[in-house]
Amino acid sequence: MKSTAPTPRVRRLEVRRRLLAAAAEQFAERGIHATRLEDVAAAAGFTRGAVYSNFTGKDDLVAAVIADRVEGMTGKGLALTLGAGAGLPALVASYLAAQVKADTTGHRLALETLLYAARDDALRERIFGSRKILRTAVADWLREYARQSGVDLPLPPDVLALTLIALVNGIASEYLADPTSAPLDALAQAIVHLVPSPPEGEGRDDGRHIDQREGEV
Repeated sequence: MKSTAPTPRVRRLEVRRRLLAAAAEQFAERGIHATRLEDVAAAAGFTRGAVYSNFTGKDDLVAAVIADRVEGMTGKGLALTLGAGAGLPALVASYLAAQVKADTTGHRLALETLLYAARDDALRERIFGSRKILRTAVADWLREYARQSGVDLPLPPDVLALTLIALVNGIASEYLADPTSAPLDALAQAIVHLVPSPPEGEGRDDGRHIDQREGEV
């Protein structure tokens, strides 16, 4: 005898989370232009109506995917121990190099959204707004790192943040094109030179750390 119990409804936040995750994967694998909203809904386990219940259309979904990724980066990827002392730059460098290697899907998504938004002023403004949030978060972290460690940054925090993000994105593009010869060690070496280490033993440990399992920059 079949059960007559109603199927539990998925909470709205969970629906949105699954749609964003499915959209990120579909956009990266198929390309944004080639991906239909039906594809995203099916990959998330819903019908197309679920997409329109949460987003106004594909452009809104694209912008939401990028905003969600930036929120994840600033919320987890920047949870770094400012009190790690002289070892912090090397720790950051190894973490970012590992993320470049592990998150090729994320970089394909970033390239896709940049090209897709380049022809739409309104969408480009939303996408670049999310990217500015990331740059600001990195600059704020650098500023606080310099304050706590007493080091002199080689560039103003805003400029250094942009430089580091561009460096990571550039190396990620090279790795995506040719994983066998991409210089991930060069990325680590460059970051260590750009983010100076404090004298051994200095710095304050506030208990925060890099989460090696989650977050990406």
